[in-house]
Amino acid sequence: RRIPVKKIINLGMAAKIRAKQEESKLERAVLFQRVSSGQQDTSAKFTRTRKDAEAYADGGHTNMTRKRYALEKTKYRLVGSAFSKDIRESEEMLSITNKVDSGEWETPLHMFVACLDRIDRREMEEALTSFLNLMRKGIIIHELSTGVVVGSGTHGARFESSEANKLINALEVSFMESERKSRRAYAYHKQYREEVLSGERKFLTGGGNLPKWFSGYDKETHTFIQDKEEVKKLKFIFRKLEEGISGRKVAIELNEKGKRNNAWYFKKVKQSAPEKEKGQVYRLWRATDIKKVYRNDSVIGVLWFKKKGKDGYNVKREEKKEDYYPAIISNEQFYNVQKQVSSRKQTGKETHAPSILNGVCRCGYCSNVDGQLVLATRGMTYIGTGAEREPIHFRKCQASNMAKGHCTYSRIRENEIETQLFRFIREVDLTRILRPETGSKAKLLREQLRDIEGEVAEYETAIKSAEELLDKRLAKGQDPGIYEGTIDRTKPKLEAALEELNKLKDSLSEITSEAMTKFDKKKLLKLGERLEEEAVREQINLELKRVLDHIDIYPLGLPKKDLFRVRNMGYGQKKNRRDLYGNNLPAFRLVFKNGVTRTIMFSRVEPENAICIFEEEGNYLMESSFAAGQGSPVILGNREFAEKHYEITWAKSNEAEELRSKELGWHKGGLWQDTTKQEYLARSVFAKVCLWRGYGYKRFQNESRKLFPK
Repeated sequence: RRIPVKKIINLGMAAKIRAKQEESKLERAVLFQRVSSGQQDTSAKFTRTRKDAEAYADGGHTNMTRKRYALEKTKYRLVGSAFSKDIRESEEMLSITNKVDSGEWETPLHMFVACLDRIDRREMEEALTSFLNLMRKGIIIHELSTGVVVGSGTHGARFESSEANKLINALEVSFMESERKSRRAYAYHKQYREEVLSGERKFLTGGGNLPKWFSGYDKETHTFIQDKEEVKKLKFIFRKLEEGISGRKVAIELNEKGKRNNAWYFKKVKQSAPEKEKGQVYRLWRATDIKKVYRNDSVIGVLWFKKKGKDGYNVKREEKKEDYYPAIISNEQFYNVQKQVSSRKQTGKETHAPSILNGVCRCGYCSNVDGQLVLATRGMTYIGTGAEREPIHFRKCQASNMAKGHCTYSRIRENEIETQLFRFIREVDLTRILRPETGSKAKLLREQLRDIEGEVAEYETAIKSAEELLDKRLAKGQDPGIYEGTIDRTKPKLEAALEELNKLKDSLSEITSEAMTKFDKKKLLKLGERLEEEAVREQINLELKRVLDHIDIYPLGLPKKDLFRVRNMGYGQKKNRRDLYGNNLPAFRLVFKNGVTRTIMFSRVEPENAICIFEEEGNYLMESSFAAGQGSPVILGNREFAEKHYEITWAKSNEAEELRSKELGWHKGGLWQDTTKQEYLARSVFAKVCLWRGYGYKRFQNESRKLFPK
C-alpha cells in the first residue's frame, strides 16, 4: 500500500520537532582548546579535537555514560602556556566563566578538553585550586582522551576521592614534564647567549629577536636580509623627527601615504588567526608606534638580551651585544633624534602629588578569577595647552591593561571623587554610620569562615588521597616520590588556612573597632582645606584608611535597572555599556570597615547635582542630608520621600509647581504602583537624572516608559 506524500512530509516534520525538543533539554557543553606555541597552532589538530568532541557529545568516542550534550558551536581556542600563566585569566576562558557568572548559561556547564593539562600545567596545588574554582562555578570537566570526568559527583562543591586521585596523577605528571622542558629550554638559550656574546655564533635561531626591517638571515653569506619597504619607512621617520616634526604628525603623514600605497601603513608582525584568514597585514600608524621605533636602538645594530620578571610582565634588560645587526640609521642621527624629542617634552606642576585615595580604590565592575577585588590604579594626563597646561590624575581598572576587553578603559578623575567625598563627610551624620553594630561585618565574616573551612576540607582530602596512594605504592615497592612531594607541599597550605581560620574567629568575637568610634570628622574637614600640602594629603589618606575598607569606582555610571547589582555582570565590556548611565553620570561606593556602604552618584557637568543611596534591612534609602538638606534618611519612592525630597529638588526647575504636583501624583499611583523595592529605587534615581538633564514632564514620562515598560 502506498503512503501519501503529504503524510510522509508531516511525519518528517514531527520527527524534526521531537529532535529539537530533545536537544533543548540537553545540558550545554563547550570545547576549550589550547596549544602552547604558534608552531602547534595548526587547523588539523583543532579540527581533529572538534570531531572527537562532537562524537563525545553524541554519546560516542570515550563517553562511558553515553549521555548526550548540546555542544556550543563557538570556538574557544587559546595559544599560550599553562605552565607559566593562569589560563583562567585568558580572554577565551573569561568569556566562558562570565556567561556562567551572569546567568546567561545555566549550570551545570560541561567543558570538554583534549587532556586535563590543557587547563593547567602548574604545580599540583595551584592546578587543583584552578580546577576547584571552575567546579565551584558549576563547570564539569571532561577529558576527551580518556573519558575522565571531574566535578560530576558533587556538582562543583568538593572533589570526590576518586576524582582527586585521578587529578593528582594527571597534574603531577604534566607539571614534571613541563618543568623538564623548561630546564632544557633555559640551558639551551643560555648556551646560545654565551656563544653570541663571545662572537662564536652570529644569528639566534627562531627569529624572535629579528626586527621587522629585516626579512631574514642568509646562512650561506652570514648576512641579514633587509626588507626594503620597512627600511624606507624607518629612514623617513628618523628624517622627519630630526626636522622637528612631532610623532603624531609623522604618523598622520605615513597614513596619508598609505592611502596611495598600502606598504606605507604599519606592518603587523604578529597576526591573530582571523587576521591571517582575511590577509590583514597592515594597519594605521599611531603616535605610540613612532615612539617605539625611534627609541629602538636595534636600528644602530644593538641586540639586548632580556628577561621577564617574576610577574611574567615586567621585562628587564640584562646584557647587550653591539654591532650585532647592520646599522640602518647612523649613531649620530639616532642620538640627535633622542635629544630633539626630549627637548620638546613639557613638565607639569606637581605631577606626582600623593593621592588621598592611595590603597583604597577598587574597580566596581569586575573581580579577578579568584573573586578578589581588582585595583583601580592611578594615572595622569594633561588638560589645556601652553601655560594653562595642567596635570589631571585619574583612576581606572587595572584589569583593562592585563586582558583586552576584560573591563573598561574609562576613567574617573580623582578631584571629582575628592569633591563629593568631602561633601559627604561635611553633610552626613558619620557617627550613625560608623557605629560597629550598624554594619554587616559579622555576616561577612561568617561567609569568609565558610569559604576557609571549605579550603581546609579540600586540603585535608588531597592529603588523605595522597597518603592512600603512597601506602599502595610502598606496598608494591614502587617509587613514592610524587606523593611524598604532594604531601610536603600541601601541609604548609593547610597550616596557613587553619591560621587564617583562627584569625577570622577572633575577628568575629570582637567586631568593635576603636579607630572607627574615635573618627574625628572636624579634624578631617580642616585638613581638607589644605589639600595642596603633600604631608596633609598623606595624613588624610591615613585617616580614611582607618574607617574605609575600600572605594568601588564606576567611571561609566551605575546600571539603570539594578543599581546595587554591578560587580561581575560584564558592565565593563563594551557590549553591555548601553545599560549604564554613562561617563557624564559616574559614581563611587564607600565601603566602610563595619560593612556599611554608601553609593554616591553625581553629574560631571553640574557636580552640585548628586545623590547618596544605600540599602538597609531590605529597604532602599537616600541620605537626604547629602545635596538636599534633609536631616535623616528617607525611603526612596514612598510618600515621605516625595513630599520632602522632591519639594526641594523640583523647585530648582522653571516648571517647579507643575512638575512637582504631577510627580507627586506619579509617585502615589499610576506608573509606579505595585513595583518591587529595587524597581522603586531605579525609578526614583532615574527621575532625578531626568531632572538633571533638564527634561520636561512629557519627555520625562516617555523616557521612563522606555526603561520601565509596565
